[in-house]
Amino acid sequence: MIKPRVIAQALRVEYKGQPSYSVHVDGQTLVNQQALPAQTERKTRRVLLPPGLVGYVIQITISDPAITRFQLETVPVEQFATQQLYHYWEVTFDQSVELKLNMDEVAQRANNLSDTIILTARDGRRQDTRRVYYPALRWGYIPNLEQVNIATTAGQVHRAVPVALPLRYYRGLRDHSEIQVTYQGYVDLQIYLDGEMISQFNLDAALDESAYQTSKHYLPAGGRGHTLQWIQYDGDGEIALLESDITLTDLQQPEQPVPV
Repeated sequence: MIKPRVIAQALRVEYKGQPSYSVHVDGQTLVNQQALPAQTERKTRRVLLPPGLVGYVIQITISDPAITRFQLETVPVEQFATQQLYHYWEVTFDQSVELKLNMDEVAQRANNLSDTIILTARDGRRQDTRRVYYPALRWGYIPNLEQVNIATTAGQVHRAVPVALPLRYYRGLRDHSEIQVTYQGYVDLQIYLDGEMISQFNLDAALDESAYQTSKHYLPAGGRGHTLQWIQYDGDGEIALLESDITLTDLQQPEQPVPV
């Protein structure tokens, strides 16, 4: 019986010291001797893998033969058989990580700003959760979030979930005149309509910066289009929910993570 094709997404490895790992797909080496961060104690680390690791047989080799406790995280290719409009990754991590966005093996600009983005846990938190946004109108089949410069960054990603834009934001040609944003902390926000930025807002935190608040803002006149999106490009806060006067009238379920 032929095994189904799978996508390798992450590697969990328990080690001490600084070994390196390689990834072999159907007999071809696609990741060669990638160094892991140095660890003075034996503990498990999770590493997000680069795109393109798709095949029938995916194998891992570790430079230190004494390290035998490792696990490859994979998903079936069929799980990404439908093209979707991807909006962001929701990332739970510790310390500091450097990440790179990909879509169908093509690099994307994280938060529409740079090739990579560095996330650092806020306010001395042991773990933090942030969103990393795709550029507007980024349709695709297989999203990928890759951790780069692994050997020189201390943190790791514990959970990463791609989120597609809900249907109510691209239901058809409609006029959007204002938005309602629920957020926490300081947020710098860009609004896109059919891939073009139409407005930008710098939202201030509440007196209690950890508290959430809701504010309304007008969009430029003539805001007619098919697809409404937003990107948080800066600020130490987070957007919990953004709706326009049109999407608020749609009785849809809230955003759901894409199955992985």
